[in-house]
Amino acid sequence: MKKSDLKTGMWVEYRSGKKVIVLLNTENGDVLVGGGRWNSLYHYDENLNCSFLSECDIVAVYKRGVITDVLEFNGAFKIWEREEVIEMTLQEACKKLHELTGKPIKITI
Repeated sequence: MKKSDLKTGMWVEYRSGKKVIVLLNTENGDVLVGGGRWNSLYHYDENLNCSFLSECDIVAVYKRGVITDVLEFNGAFKIWEREEVIEMTLQEACKKLHELTGKPIKITI
């Protein structure tokens, strides 16, 4: 899912868990609206990461199944979810592989 795939009426979920609605081409530009506040999509890169606060990164996108009650989240279904990348050191990776396999791990380069 990319920023350019977002459409008016979709709901997005921030990393913080808050859900807001997408409104494109408003007088304020393309915005995310919810909880009496709005956030400009200008602050997002194409991978849906927020430039000023990682808690506002978009981690899931939902679409309404029925057009009624578009301003309520109820009845929306998830169409995309961010696959998080796990960062670890080589030592941490070896430890995790050892835990998973039960065998000592030796890295060769």
